[in-house]
Amino acid sequence: MSNIVLQMAIEAMFDGSTWTDITEDVLGAPVVQTGIFGNSDADRVAGVGTLKFELNNSMSNSAGLAGYYSPGHANCRAGFKAGLPVRMVYKMEGMADTPKWRGTIAPGGILVAPGLYGIRRVQVTCYDWMQQANIHRLQLMAYTTSKRGDEALDLILANMPVQPASTLFDNGVYTFTSVFDTVRAFTTAMSEFQKICASERGYLYLRHNRVSDEQLVWEAYGHRDSITALTAVSAALDECGYLLDEDGLEVLDEDGVEILIDDVVEMNLSGAFADMEVVHGANLATRVSYTVYPKETFAGTLCVTQSRIELGAGETKSGIKLTYRDQDAGGTKVSAAAITPLASGTDYIMTANQDGSGTDLTSDLVVSYTAGVEGIEFEITNNGASKGYVYLQARGTGVRIYDKITKTISNAASELAYGTIELVIDAPYQEDPLAADVFSLTVLAGVMEPASEIRKVTFLSSTNMLKSLFLGADLGNRVLIPEQMSGISEAYFIQGMEWTDIGANDGPGTLVKFTWFLKRAAVDVLKFVVWDDEGTWDDADYRWYW
Repeated sequence: MSNIVLQMAIEAMFDGSTWTDITEDVLGAPVVQTGIFGNSDADRVAGVGTLKFELNNSMSNSAGLAGYYSPGHANCRAGFKAGLPVRMVYKMEGMADTPKWRGTIAPGGILVAPGLYGIRRVQVTCYDWMQQANIHRLQLMAYTTSKRGDEALDLILANMPVQPASTLFDNGVYTFTSVFDTVRAFTTAMSEFQKICASERGYLYLRHNRVSDEQLVWEAYGHRDSITALTAVSAALDECGYLLDEDGLEVLDEDGVEILIDDVVEMNLSGAFADMEVVHGANLATRVSYTVYPKETFAGTLCVTQSRIELGAGETKSGIKLTYRDQDAGGTKVSAAAITPLASGTDYIMTANQDGSGTDLTSDLVVSYTAGVEGIEFEITNNGASKGYVYLQARGTGVRIYDKITKTISNAASELAYGTIELVIDAPYQEDPLAADVFSLTVLAGVMEPASEIRKVTFLSSTNMLKSLFLGADLGNRVLIPEQMSGISEAYFIQGMEWTDIGANDGPGTLVKFTWFLKRAAVDVLKFVVWDDEGTWDDADYRWYW
């Protein structure tokens, strides 16, 4: 069977709606990273994915123009600038184009090499959507109760100006009593994602595939229990057979043409890798401390101006933001479940003098506000004919952590053998002490003995199977990887990926060097069984409890 040609394309959306192929001007080997690169218990949210490549900025490019990729140059290609949507797509005969990465050119991500007689190249760095979560500070989120993790994620996205192209969220297993009560003035969407995933024990990452070139995926607790190992991937056209009848003859359509079947390529990863990193005992812990955060509410004054605000006659001031604090506990930052409607003469006062004395001018003061979970933002207007000084406050129902609960569990035999190695887990939105009991026990069972594990594995797309594997495998997939020298033969989940095109292959094709970053299924999957004398518990892919 002939080798199937795999080709790479980089596309940009210059007009805001149509993808344009710019591969002709791409030089060197593009490099991509996406997903989660660690495999510890805390590694649950994807980092910022990147795509780096170079463009031909000389007269030998597709437009025949020097400076074609120099923003600000008279010859610069229209739309080429920071923020330009870019994606990487792979093409293989008989298979729909497969997007493998999508993002935008980063601010500062265009580096133009100067000099008419220099290298005349432009280095381009792109970030995926996770960068939006990394930089977006949540603004005036509302305190929310009785929400699952997926519902909380939807509320975070609604607070953001830039959305992922699509989402795929599990229904959360846990309903959190309250969410966003830990949001503060500088809290980012990324940090809230991490709190939700830590509290649910879920995962959040981006996928790029033929279903969607950009899909934000959330796995709820228990999601990975039901995932079976990937054993086959879609085959290219050249590897698909024909539909046969019971006599083994080809079935024809109404035009007399043979009918191709939608075939698959069986995966056999034994010895198929080009490189592998195997470590022993990297995630060993002999003690687990799991902390949950019960909350309590209280009524009172949540914020006040520390000094009166000068407001001239006819003047309006906006963007005055006060942060909620527990006035009876040394000014500790708190959240607000509800704000009492502001009352003139109590919550806002304007006087003629800065010390609060003099004529009461409050009747000339107009106040509007927007309240969030972490603070309140005011706009004030002086409709009077003289300058005044304004006092502001907000009262309502506050939310505070009154006594966090930490469940610490250890294994005496493991501590005796390896010493005290503590794994600390925070679950900010988990309030149930029982959850701390269950999770600390189950986590410890998976880490209290050192294990050999594959941290990452690298392949070259040198065979049809490996080309199909590169296109078909995705983050969150479960794979079985045997390795004889280390004695490993167990299932893993793909946490992250990186790859680069390292040269030509099969004539016009490309050779891809791709790496998977892995996490053992055995520490991520839990099954409960009823134990009896006839049962067995030697499956390496599961931790068993009874």
